[in-house]
Amino acid sequence: MVKVGKEREIRFDRSLRYQRQAEYDIFDYELLPWRFETGEKKAYKNLNLSIFVDDECNADCRFCVAQLRYEHRKQLYRKEHISDDAQYLSRLREVLEAVRPLNPSVSITGGEPTISPRLLPIIRMVDELGFRKRTITTNGSGLLNASEEKTIVEHLIENGFDHLNISRVCPVEDKNKEIMRYAPGTPYCSNEHIKQIAEITSGGNMRIRMSCILLRSSVKNTADIKEYVDHYRQYGIDNFIFRQLMDYDHKAVNLEKIAYCDENKVDLNTVWEEMEKDPEITPYMNLLGYYYYVELYDYHGCRVAGESADLEQQYREKKKHPDVIYEMVFHTDGVLAGSWIPSEEILMGRPKF
Repeated sequence: MVKVGKEREIRFDRSLRYQRQAEYDIFDYELLPWRFETGEKKAYKNLNLSIFVDDECNADCRFCVAQLRYEHRKQLYRKEHISDDAQYLSRLREVLEAVRPLNPSVSITGGEPTISPRLLPIIRMVDELGFRKRTITTNGSGLLNASEEKTIVEHLIENGFDHLNISRVCPVEDKNKEIMRYAPGTPYCSNEHIKQIAEITSGGNMRIRMSCILLRSSVKNTADIKEYVDHYRQYGIDNFIFRQLMDYDHKAVNLEKIAYCDENKVDLNTVWEEMEKDPEITPYMNLLGYYYYVELYDYHGCRVAGESADLEQQYREKKKHPDVIYEMVFHTDGVLAGSWIPSEEILMGRPKF
């Protein structure tokens, strides 16, 4: 049985880099039989539940992963929503109570969750129901907003969130704005804001991880990665992830984003080979998932991860084992699915109000 979570073996096996999913077998992991509303399934024991607060975002990133997940399936990024906040929260509680015995970790996502009025009641509900590892992924723009005499980041700390993933493609402000394309007049998370957020979280239990997409137009090699890490470790941040743009079906429908991704994709294997030759960087461990692969390194006391993912592999794996639930996603229409597409792998159907 492959160990996961805190029990995971600390080892670095370079051969995995090139073998990738050829070495992956879901039955090496513990699976739990579980009856969902739609029938019997086997649930991956280290399951994560992602909660879509909303899909509204104040940025329009040229590489938007959320949109490409849809368009990979030849669908436009248009979602149904429960528009009434009380109905949304009632449905979310129903779903959380139903899956709580599976003991999943929880991730809050969007859109941009920190600009939604639903965020506070959601994180309080997650805390009340006692979910383990709690993460939020954000571009950071609303973290310093005040609500009920506290900042959003202080509310996250108060409600037991462990991980704060802040997405940013470049330490240079103008370049970051140009790629992430924030809407005029909307909040923007500057380097100074990240410094303030790091000061608020310093010494507590919530850890910041800076999340960067590798792009030829921005961070593209080992030297750029070191410069990025060096900038933010000045603020006391010591956890970083650099992601290769996802592999996807090129029949997807968003031509602008596909063209940008094709022009700017960085080969992470090449970057890893560079990193191995750098005397300041030490391999720590690597992890193999069902459609992703991660290598972790140490650099001046910072943990630096690199991740590649293949959406085609995700669907190949699920097709092989249709009775296995690898992840759960609560969608804006109230559907609980085993997929980032609410019409696929439905576990709890759309509610009737």
